[in-house]
Amino acid sequence: MPIPYLRASASVLRLVSLSFATCFAAGCADLATAPAPAVDTCRPTWEQPFGDTFHGFSPDSITYARGSLFFMSTRIGPKQDVGILAQPVDGSAAHVIATGVLAKGIWTEGDQLVYSFDDSFSRMPLDGGAPELLFAAGADLKNGYSAVSFPTPSAFIFSELGKYSVNLEEVTPLYSADRATGATRQIGSIPHSVRGGIPSGSDVLIDAYNAAFAVPQNGGDARPLASPEQTSWVIGLDELGAYTAPLLRGDNPQIFLSPADGSKSRLFWRNDAPGFQVLNLWPVEGGSHVINAVQLLDDGAVHTVLWQVDGAGAARLIACSPQVWDASRQLYALASTPEAFFLASSLGDGTWTFVRVRR
Repeated sequence: MPIPYLRASASVLRLVSLSFATCFAAGCADLATAPAPAVDTCRPTWEQPFGDTFHGFSPDSITYARGSLFFMSTRIGPKQDVGILAQPVDGSAAHVIATGVLAKGIWTEGDQLVYSFDDSFSRMPLDGGAPELLFAAGADLKNGYSAVSFPTPSAFIFSELGKYSVNLEEVTPLYSADRATGATRQIGSIPHSVRGGIPSGSDVLIDAYNAAFAVPQNGGDARPLASPEQTSWVIGLDELGAYTAPLLRGDNPQIFLSPADGSKSRLFWRNDAPGFQVLNLWPVEGGSHVINAVQLLDDGAVHTVLWQVDGAGAARLIACSPQVWDASRQLYALASTPEAFFLASSLGDGTWTFVRVRR
């Protein structure tokens, strides 16, 4: 089940931008440990295969099934509606399968598309059709909003969102609704604002910005996962635990894994390239991970880059953007197909498009 990527805050992107300005102003030549990758070598791998651009925010979640990418889009057609679209990966035109639908997370279950928004979960056939409401908490949420919502095989997990979207000191209740009966109960509380989560064995793992927690699906105390010594930001989750990267580290940054069992945080991967800063991490099949970062290349400019780290820890640069990096052009979600990775890329002008990176 793919993990919905959750939009990075503008404040974090400004901090990343500031870290580069500080590094370059001070001079970073002494940080170099290897030649910068050549733009001309990796640039051809950054493809925009469909030609179309989509208006509005890029999606938080993309899923792949039956030869198409499914995602929510805003400002569809002359009525500027919202809805769910299917984009065939063979390059055929994208088509609308539902309008008037808001979706934060999107998953596939058999021939059904399951999606969530706030406290509600719905489904519809992959070929389109009338959405079916599966569950909605309604009055169970005092503020009516949920920052985290995802399905497990037996339950719908969702959180309460306070009146302010990010308050790291806020206590966030976490709920579980039985998929068969709809019976809802609180399974725990997170002593932070939250922004993402996944099932992991008998627990759920929760991304709380600068911390991560495990909560038993049957209910119990939230257990903080171990953190590295330096201040870090959660950049991704998988069943093994939470992946974190230090803040404001433009030189030789490291990615740490905080294991789901609560054991000591350990180094997952590091890159000794000058100006390297990790932004996101997405788990893909086979124990591999795709890492979205920014890096100084041989043209003397910072570019968005994608690295893939396999299950044995071997890493390779798989793509880089031909454009010089700026904070308005970000990657917000990833879907994996047998032939390629597809990413939602904002274009900095209120539109976004798909980037394809072939395997």
